[in-house]
Amino acid sequence: MARFRWPDGQVTCPTCGRRDVRFIPTRRIWQCQSNHARRQFSIQAGTIFEDSPIGLRKWLPAIWMIANAKNGVSSYEIHRAIGVTQKTAWSMLHRIRLAMQSETFDQMRGQAAVLKIAFERLTEDWQRDTRHLSFDRQIAMHPSYQAIIGMGPAALPLIFDALQNELDHWFYALAVITRENPVPQNEAGHMEQMRERWLAWGRRRGYIQQNAA
Repeated sequence: MARFRWPDGQVTCPTCGRRDVRFIPTRRIWQCQSNHARRQFSIQAGTIFEDSPIGLRKWLPAIWMIANAKNGVSSYEIHRAIGVTQKTAWSMLHRIRLAMQSETFDQMRGQAAVLKIAFERLTEDWQRDTRHLSFDRQIAMHPSYQAIIGMGPAALPLIFDALQNELDHWFYALAVITRENPVPQNEAGHMEQMRERWLAWGRRRGYIQQNAA
């Protein structure tokens, strides 16, 4: 995440701009060498996420939803998609809209970067919570998995990349997003064969580079 906030690799104090800051790994924050107020800061300091009790795993999918909704998005939709109260979703919605209007996202701008980070966080949550589940429906109904499906076609390159790197239950999401299923009936339930069918489909459609493994 830090590489998106500070793409040149140099963490900068958001209060005074000093660049020789010290990282405190036990708290995952930085400390400015100058003695001033707010000398300790997190990656969220100076962004719309500052002072928010809501984690980035929920903020980033919400930003993606708002930035990509052609006809707008309501607080009820955000509430259902990311699992916060409707009141919290309303507050997030207005804070994000204000940031978009005033361009105060700082270095967190860029839909591609936001999408990738949101996907990675949702995938991490989904895999952590479902690693011991054996029923496909339970795995696919996890809120984070459903949020990935809600990203639509924009998530396909990320899903195919994840599927190439690790065999996992991405097939339901792929079928829902693409409205296709290249897996023959006799191969359904055979994970390795299903992966190869979907990867071949992804290469034909241009979601995977032809020289990719």
